[in-house]
Amino acid sequence: MTSNWRCKLNGLADEVHSSNAVKLKASSIYREAHKHGLTQGRKSGSVVLAASLYVASRLGGESRTLGHFARATGIPKRDLARCYRSIIMRLDLRMPLQDLAGCVSKLARQVNISLSTRRVATRVVNEAAKESSKISGRNPMSIAAAALYVACLLKREKKTQKEIAKLQT
Repeated sequence: MTSNWRCKLNGLADEVHSSNAVKLKASSIYREAHKHGLTQGRKSGSVVLAASLYVASRLGGESRTLGHFARATGIPKRDLARCYRSIIMRLDLRMPLQDLAGCVSKLARQVNISLSTRRVATRVVNEAAKESSKISGRNPMSIAAAALYVACLLKREKKTQKEIAKLQT
């Protein structure tokens, strides 16, 4: 294992504005991934480092998307997703669901939606979360976007489906 992976990890963590706790967790995940042979045969350990950082971010409760990590690190989303799945399966990690209310707030701020409409959308996602079989395996940002659109219709706030959907990627 090369000695400069810690510097690369710190650089990637700075790119995505991760906390020190997430950096430490990512470091431990990377070491475990290396022990399980996930770094072998790769041209660059950057994909494994970025995926480890994403896993640590999810475990730490930070609400950043895989797309955010891909854009910030310059690694194709497909490669990052593949490596993320490998790490999860090999290390037998159980990932928590992403915070749907946080996703609603993030999208609502970007589209400039009123506070009362945000509250309605948050209630919609909370109701959906109670029946997790309906949202299990779905993209949390897509669920948040759908809830925001429904809330806009209910509150008669003029936002198009396209406006909201455009931001959820």
